[in-house]
Amino acid sequence: MDYSFSLLTKAFFILIYPCITGAPDNPNFSSPSSSSSTLNLNTETEQIFTRDYYKNVSIAIIGAGFSGLSAARKLRNAGFTNVDIFEAENRIGGRVYPIPFENGYLQQGAEYINGQANPIFEMALRLGIVTSEDEDYEHMEDATLWTGECQIRQDLREAFAEFSNNLEDEYHKMSENSEFWTLTVGEVYEKSYEKFLEANRPSIKSKKIFDALSRFYKSYYETEWSSPVNKLALHNYAQWDDKSSKSTSFSLNNLGYKIILDEISKDIPERSIHLNSTVTLVDYTGEQTILTLANGTSYTYDYIIVTVPLGHLKKHARQMFVPHLPQKKLVAIDTLGFGSNLKVFLIYDKPFWQGNFSEEDSSVIVPLYIQDCGQKTLVSEYLHSAEPLAWNKNILVLWFFGEGPEIISKLNDDELNIELTEIFKNSLQNSTLLKAQKVIRTSWISNPNFYGTYSFITPEASKLSEGANKLLGRPVYRNKKPRILFAGEATHSRIYQTTIGAYLSGSREADRLINYLSCENS
Repeated sequence: MDYSFSLLTKAFFILIYPCITGAPDNPNFSSPSSSSSTLNLNTETEQIFTRDYYKNVSIAIIGAGFSGLSAARKLRNAGFTNVDIFEAENRIGGRVYPIPFENGYLQQGAEYINGQANPIFEMALRLGIVTSEDEDYEHMEDATLWTGECQIRQDLREAFAEFSNNLEDEYHKMSENSEFWTLTVGEVYEKSYEKFLEANRPSIKSKKIFDALSRFYKSYYETEWSSPVNKLALHNYAQWDDKSSKSTSFSLNNLGYKIILDEISKDIPERSIHLNSTVTLVDYTGEQTILTLANGTSYTYDYIIVTVPLGHLKKHARQMFVPHLPQKKLVAIDTLGFGSNLKVFLIYDKPFWQGNFSEEDSSVIVPLYIQDCGQKTLVSEYLHSAEPLAWNKNILVLWFFGEGPEIISKLNDDELNIELTEIFKNSLQNSTLLKAQKVIRTSWISNPNFYGTYSFITPEASKLSEGANKLLGRPVYRNKKPRILFAGEATHSRIYQTTIGAYLSGSREADRLINYLSCENS
């Protein structure tokens, strides 16, 4: 083949490529980078179209979480120089929040990586911070139960395990039929549990034990999915997919997400990131969009990428945009779920839990409240589990679900410390236990920039034929221009809830904008 002809053909393909991968006004546009192995087909295109043209385009990104940073990174690498990020918090990262402690970082937000077929895992592997692979459900089977005055007979625990072990497989199976999508995990589970009780006919005391085990079982879903079980649609099992054969998560070392955050943000100039800058109004009435901050300052841009959490949109979407957002998008915002869970780090002089559980089986501890078997406290029914921190054995990490995060948000650190110490005293029958030296936690549910942790599909959202996540991620067009674009974990249809979904969605919207501008310029 004549080499000069090959180059000419390649140049022609590069010129037309952006305009044939998906029309710029296609709401379901999917960039090549949506896959786990990023296919960088934009690189040479950028060399043709960029530099002079792109320098004149102004873009604002609202939010410096993984989606906002991902979008900014891709845009800057494509040649855009007039890109600003407005972040309401005093830091970058969003729901990735590593805080320094001794020789590592406590991960106040995201901690694990879901599956291997994604750029976040590839990045972590390259950076050498992946330590282990864990099945999401395995801690349920091997957890050490602290049950206070009542001991759970082994036959009761085995009976409940036999009943519950395959339930999640049944939910997966049911979700293959779209007729079941609007059913919730809670209502399907309760029917199964009623049948279990009818078959076993437990005594009053055994029934209380089964009820406690049942609460612990349901808390797995409420913690894992950040959703009340009676709002968690079976649709989630049909849609959420980390592209692995089984649900596995990967743990990271003592540095964790801090290293990934540094990697993603390293090419973004500090001057482009405006911290403590809450955007209160996005006015796209005219040819350009005006952003107004809480302090009254205004800025004008050609294009906006909104990456704020769904919880913030639920609270402010109807007042934040002029003109109002399309009705379908508002319905998606209203009907998608946005739940909350909470991690609390307790720092001790020396671990009181050593000798009170078998590390050979599992490092997961469950202080399980059983009715009439000890004192009930404010949050004893909302504590899912506790686990020693892998890289610092003097730290115990507690997970709360349901109403727990909201109750805890109203307690100061000392009140919470006393509350948790009482739970441990009761569950271990040890009145000599001392309080933790320090309590470290972040209240996502009470923070007005978040109002929770991550999204899930409710029965109401499941009824939206176009897909709630897709509707949320659809750009707002004015005169066929994508003026307001949307990214964030809740806009990713396949792997919402995760840093992966956030990262991919930011890259997707950057590609969408590059695609549109390349077509417009060509």
